[in-house]
Amino acid sequence: MRTVLVTGGTGYLGQFLVRALDAAAYRVRGPPCIGAGRSENVHRRPQHPALLQVVATHHTTRPAAEKTRVEWHWVDLTSGDGLADCFSALGPELVAVVNCAAASAPAFCEQNADHAAALNVPHQLLKSLAGLAATPLLIHISTDQVYAGTGTPAAGWSEDCKPQPVNVYGATKLEAERAVQASWPKHVILRPSIIVGPPPPFPLHRPLFLQFVLSALSQQKPTTFFTDEWRCPVSVHDIVAACLRLIAEADKPRAHRLYNMGGPHRLSRAEMAEAAAAVGGWSTAAVLRQPAASVTRAAPSPQDIAMDSSLCAADLGVHATPLESVLRAVCAAAQPDP
Repeated sequence: MRTVLVTGGTGYLGQFLVRALDAAAYRVRGPPCIGAGRSENVHRRPQHPALLQVVATHHTTRPAAEKTRVEWHWVDLTSGDGLADCFSALGPELVAVVNCAAASAPAFCEQNADHAAALNVPHQLLKSLAGLAATPLLIHISTDQVYAGTGTPAAGWSEDCKPQPVNVYGATKLEAERAVQASWPKHVILRPSIIVGPPPPFPLHRPLFLQFVLSALSQQKPTTFFTDEWRCPVSVHDIVAACLRLIAEADKPRAHRLYNMGGPHRLSRAEMAEAAAAVGGWSTAAVLRQPAASVTRAAPSPQDIAMDSSLCAADLGVHATPLESVLRAVCAAAQPDP
């Protein structure tokens, strides 16, 4: 049976990707999807046979028990522990691997540089892949923080711009890109900006920017938002759509293997908060507009890493969702039923 592996399946993006694959597993037509697992916790859906097997990994967070056919494996990607057992479950037809696992908090990475490098640079995963007879597509999730944030082109950073990260997080993610490019020719690297969307199906152990903003505004809690730090917030569902498209076309020859994935608008953090206030119907009195230099931070942060993501739209057919649309969907879902 054809198989897909998702590493970091209990992270924010990983949870939505695993769910989307699971939902697609039983479609007659559509992108690849989750198939039969083998663990004792597997719940089968009798109405349709699975099209693919999907295996997902977790580490610090255990996956919640759901009626899915996802097969979960505990793996430590810093040491490689658990990878052998995980790969033994993949079967001979591994179609794609989506590497969502990462230490993504810049402050944590700055204070734990060795651990961040061991996790973010997927040496152990690449070593395991090298031992396979198959050659699956490797989709590696990177970040916009590989860009310097100064001297930003008028159209935003493009894939042709020279990366020059300013913090440990960005440096480890850039090193990861280079390791993937050097070791696994059949790859695609996605560089998302701040990922926004609904709360994840299961809670995370780290704060999410959009949920932090909505919580502060709904409580009218005065909170500092920077006026001079710009990003292109991207919908989690857009990234999932790109991954599904890539998995469905895993064997398609590609002229490009690196894509920016930012939203359609360049926004400061203060503008993001004000947009949330407008959609949620809250006062902007709680939005304290300040420059980034007014706050001491645990890690350097690039100032302007707004990206040009037109190549992704052209090649993958994923047209970025505006932040306002994401906010409307999130706020509508949070409203109690009448």
